[in-house]
Amino acid sequence: MNGAARQPQLLLAGGGHSHVLVLRQWALRPQSRPASGSVTLVSRYPTSLYSGLVPAVVAGLATLESARIDLKQLCQQAGVRFLQAEITGLELGPRQLLLQGGERLAWDILSLDVGAITPAPADDAMAVKPLEPFLAWVNALPAAAPLRLRGGGASAVELALALGRRGHPCRLLLRGPDLALGSPAANRAGERLLAAAGVSLERNGSHQGAADLACTGSQAPPWLAACGLPVQPGSGRVLTETSLAVQGQRGVFAVGDCGLVAAQPRPAAGVWAVRAAAVLATNLERSLAAPPRAVPPMAETPLALRCWTPRRHALQLLGDSGAGRPDQQPRALALWGPWVLGPTTWLGGLKHRIDRRFMDGFQGWIPPK
Repeated sequence: MNGAARQPQLLLAGGGHSHVLVLRQWALRPQSRPASGSVTLVSRYPTSLYSGLVPAVVAGLATLESARIDLKQLCQQAGVRFLQAEITGLELGPRQLLLQGGERLAWDILSLDVGAITPAPADDAMAVKPLEPFLAWVNALPAAAPLRLRGGGASAVELALALGRRGHPCRLLLRGPDLALGSPAANRAGERLLAAAGVSLERNGSHQGAADLACTGSQAPPWLAACGLPVQPGSGRVLTETSLAVQGQRGVFAVGDCGLVAAQPRPAAGVWAVRAAAVLATNLERSLAAPPRAVPPMAETPLALRCWTPRRHALQLLGDSGAGRPDQQPRALALWGPWVLGPTTWLGGLKHRIDRRFMDGFQGWIPPK
């Protein structure tokens, strides 16, 4: 009797893009909130950084505050409990989330959106992820200090250009002969942007070479694999079904940079996290209607979970922060699979409008009461 009366517990682990969009949906449309159960968001920080604005913050084109989403306020507006804590692990058997300091949180439904980290550099290079300590490092740099960035992907290119706009001469250290922007055309366009901004390239080096900043891809936090969840070798991203439910784990979901739809793998990028949010919100609500502890282990969920098939390609706008331009007007490249457009100031303006529209959804609205 007591077990049947207990409210199911939904834990949102991490304040990534998918989770903040789910919270915003619940705040804007209270009728879409789960009809039953207690919901808690756990995050190490009281705010979440919108990654799309990070290069602009580094370049001095946007303030840090303009890129922050207030998680505590958003949770209050969504009717969700907020807990600031560092997540250290997960126990699948007793269904408990482990926190720094020894505290444990029980859950019936768990959603993981804990982001990613930059693989630990072998030298003293600063890791670009997590973003909060990286931005503190940028602010502490001596003026005009030359910097060596290890990496050749979009993050490395955008940050080299942003740091150049900030006044730091930059050099990119590439492991191979080319950039890694997804296609030969994109690589050539990226090299032209870097050359115009005075960023030099050092090709065919080692990832162990001395660098100041490491932009060498991302990996999911190691505790996800350590707890026994199925993960992709190398990246450590948790493997899910198209419903975003973790393979072989009822009542556990994974999204954003820490999750990967096994049948439709896509690179870690904010655009996929944004598009997955609506599906996640629906499936969390449906799962709460029949949490695993409330029904026999092999019973079917009464409401079928919604499936999500990400598109093969997503539009990526790579900004140059106006580095190396006499008028300092930011431009952008548009990347779509093998196709490239730009760079143009119009695309730079489009990127700015998209980023501002996303943030205005959190900073410029009053939720219904």
